[in-house]
Amino acid sequence: KNVAKNLTYYRDAVNHYYEAYHWANRITPKDEDFVPTPEELLAAEDEPFFTEKELDEMRSIICANCALAHMCLKNWGFVRDEAKKVRSL
Repeated sequence: KNVAKNLTYYRDAVNHYYEAYHWANRITPKDEDFVPTPEELLAAEDEPFFTEKELDEMRSIICANCALAHMCLKNWGFVRDEAKKVRSL
């Protein structure tokens, strides 16, 4: 039986997933053949570089987790919408 015992936890989780998805969309991906300069390598410790494929993987994980949290809340329409986002990535 699909029963969420802690509704506040799942609602907070959904909000955090939406925020993480928003920030993941703001990242500008680097090309596959990108070679950073030594200065960029030092800066990469604070701001890492991501390729489009890596960003798509992160976004799909975020959307899948968000869909699961919606499923626990029985928000079936949002589950469907998040699953569509995963499939489009």
